Amino acid sequence: MIGLRALVTLTLALSIGIASAAAASAISPTGPNGPIVDLGYSIYEGTTLANGQNQWLGIRYGAPPLGNNRFRKAQPPDRTSGLQSAKSFRDVCHGQGGMKEEDPNTYGEDCLFMNIWGPSNFTNQSKIPIFFWLSGGAYIRKANPNYNGTGLVASTGNNMIFISINYRVGPFGFLASEQVRANGNLNAGLYDQRTALEWVQDHITKFGGDPNRVVIVGESAGAGSIAMHLITKTSDRESLFAGLFGVSPFFPTQFFPSDLEWQFDHYSSLAGCGNATDKLTCLRQQDGSILQAANQRMSYPSRPEPALTTWTPTIDGDLVPDIPFKLFLEGKFRSVPSVWGVDTDEGTLFAANASTPSEVETFLQNNYPELSDNDTARILTKYQGIPRRLGFAPFFPAAAEAYADLTFTCPGLAISSVMTQAGTPTWNYRYNVPTQQGIDAGTGVYHMAELPLLFGLGNSPLPDPGSRTYPMIPILQGYYTNFVRFLNPNIGNPVPINWPQWTIQSPAISPRRLLFQVNNMTTEALPFTGTQSARCAVWLPGKMQQ
Repeated sequence: MIGLRALVTLTLALSIGIASAAAASAISPTGPNGPIVDLGYSIYEGTTLANGQNQWLGIRYGAPPLGNNRFRKAQPPDRTSGLQSAKSFRDVCHGQGGMKEEDPNTYGEDCLFMNIWGPSNFTNQSKIPIFFWLSGGAYIRKANPNYNGTGLVASTGNNMIFISINYRVGPFGFLASEQVRANGNLNAGLYDQRTALEWVQDHITKFGGDPNRVVIVGESAGAGSIAMHLITKTSDRESLFAGLFGVSPFFPTQFFPSDLEWQFDHYSSLAGCGNATDKLTCLRQQDGSILQAANQRMSYPSRPEPALTTWTPTIDGDLVPDIPFKLFLEGKFRSVPSVWGVDTDEGTLFAANASTPSEVETFLQNNYPELSDNDTARILTKYQGIPRRLGFAPFFPAAAEAYADLTFTCPGLAISSVMTQAGTPTWNYRYNVPTQQGIDAGTGVYHMAELPLLFGLGNSPLPDPGSRTYPMIPILQGYYTNFVRFLNPNIGNPVPINWPQWTIQSPAISPRRLLFQVNNMTTEALPFTGTQSARCAVWLPGKMQQ
């Protein structure tokens, strides 16, 4: 009986023979039910779509992170026998918040899978660029998993590959303690991302991709993650990606492992391991459902209310060698072409509905516990007189704008400046197109408002943003995919206006960023003495300490 690998080889040989008139032939053969790819450890069968794309869903890139593999780097996938199906999404990594009724995904601990969309007519000379997507979720849940990449690929005339991955979050990905350092790996979630990037280097040519043309596009915690990959000490950082696109980069407070022992102890107690002699071993032996039940929001010590997230990348001395902002300002990062930007109202989905300045201070300190009363009082002087938002308490706008600046806007502007100073092509933007939901709720152009348009209608679980926003679809897809394909957002698909590179800000120079607006695409200057610059100047010293 013919073995499966022999059958694959025979099918490929026949397909080459039949198409001998073509100078270059497809690398992967097509079986009776779809394209087949041999990854060495497994053979997968995907789906050929009517639009000229191959779709591969649920390809394993790491062994199940269960039992003794918990709280460690992803291990190589086990070898399998027989043809493996890559025709449906697999489990999304466990996170906080549970599933919503409209969420089509299932969740679990065995979740190290990726999804790939690319042209079906590729050849071994194709060298197609890769849009490598890192979803967000504040490092506590996968807020936008399993988006359909077919619309983005189609927008390039099927001249791009789109990859999305699952990576561990919450305690499964960011449990921090000296015990984990001694018998495991800190920042397992970041290591998952790197393992997936290494997988791309090893295997993407089998899909027609060019391993030298990988651009990481990350949103929120995904964008914060790509900043971490710029500062890592790991020796292979030079070869894993050629550019970065940071969408609303999420920069929460980050601590050393020794500062997070309270979190390790509290989580161990919630998971039934608080009295164990070896808590880490107990956690590895515990049932996964118990670990997930213990995956709850926590309050920082001495703070009265839970933080939005306490599970974040820790300063481990390797992937995150030191305080991230300190490293950026010291020039200790890899320079690659990059784009950074934010939504106009980044903080409205997260801020406390504050009625008084004191409530704003409490909200900020709950999430940034290193801020003193003097710090918050000084900061709030920069957030006075902001117009009220209908349906919200008087100081909600101050809480929202302060949180947005500290967590998203100012980090993105600062990274743009230091990368420009290093001589690297850098672009910055502000997205200013409210969805219908944002208009109705009074939350404006909220965090990740552009995503349903970027992916194209029907390709994400997010609600329809309203017909008035539809003109932004080709504009967003054009700038994003141009950068992925050519490391320049102005080259490739037609775009409405030229996007100028960021420049170093000074009293004499006001750098310009792209302003996304319906039927009014333009650029805007950020003056050295402007409100945004003054606010960021107050936050930056604090970022050096966290």
